[in-house]
Amino acid sequence: MDKTIDFEWYKVFYEVAHRGSVSGAAADLAVSQPAVSQSIRNLEQAFGTRLFHRRSRGVELTETGRKLYSYVRESYRLLKMGERAVLELLDLSATSLLIGAPEDLGSYLLTPLLTEFRRRYSAVALHARIRNSREIVQEIREGSLEAGFVSLPVDTEGLEVRELMDVEDVFAASPQFAELKDTKISAPELLKLPLAAPSEKSSPRSILNSFLQPPANWVPAYETDGPEGIRRFVSAGLGIGFLPRSILDLSAPEEDLFVLNLSGELPLRKVSFVYRRDVSPGGGLELMLDLIRNFQ
Repeated sequence: MDKTIDFEWYKVFYEVAHRGSVSGAAADLAVSQPAVSQSIRNLEQAFGTRLFHRRSRGVELTETGRKLYSYVRESYRLLKMGERAVLELLDLSATSLLIGAPEDLGSYLLTPLLTEFRRRYSAVALHARIRNSREIVQEIREGSLEAGFVSLPVDTEGLEVRELMDVEDVFAASPQFAELKDTKISAPELLKLPLAAPSEKSSPRSILNSFLQPPANWVPAYETDGPEGIRRFVSAGLGIGFLPRSILDLSAPEEDLFVLNLSGELPLRKVSFVYRRDVSPGGGLELMLDLIRNFQ
């Protein structure tokens, strides 16, 4: 490379490539066409190669130009996001945050955190979508969610992960299964009982399957996305439920639900806050991260 590159040249390069026209770029940048042409020549001389083919009706990127444009375009997008984030921080009324949360976390465990966020930043438009952890991760990667609370294990490659809390999952039963109250029960014995389980694609189900090691043809007696349905199943005396202990603690005293003693050990479920690693947090996301740091 012959000389130091002026980053203004990249801005001009982006506009010319985006518009496919020197005159169009000049109009957008409010500068003269000769000034635009000179910036492009400077950039080409710095790289020692042509970046555009000059055509009668405009310009067209060379192969090298297309490669450079793919990076400049992404950088330009990130700069615009950063600009918007700073402006949002200066004006909270223009700030929003779109997050995802699994039903068992959003409805119960995260309520204090989300309530505190509302109290501190009432001007921020906070929107939450109920999804399972895998869906949340996928939508964050696609950009339809800014961030989310997820239960591990889940594939978080390419995402920033902030650990938040541990969740203890248990097997619970009602008095109709009183004979199980004072005995230790194994995974094979549990598989013989009517079980209410989280949905197949959820993180809690991954933990359940890892513990039970069920056969390929195993089907739970009841399957649902949310823990409230499992709690009602257990309370009705229909079987054993796999759900967070915190939800069991919220059950009415008259339900008299109890936790089974296991011969094996269930691992704690890690709950984390995740967002894209390639995007600097700003606006509502930065406020949420700040709250999480002080909330733990």
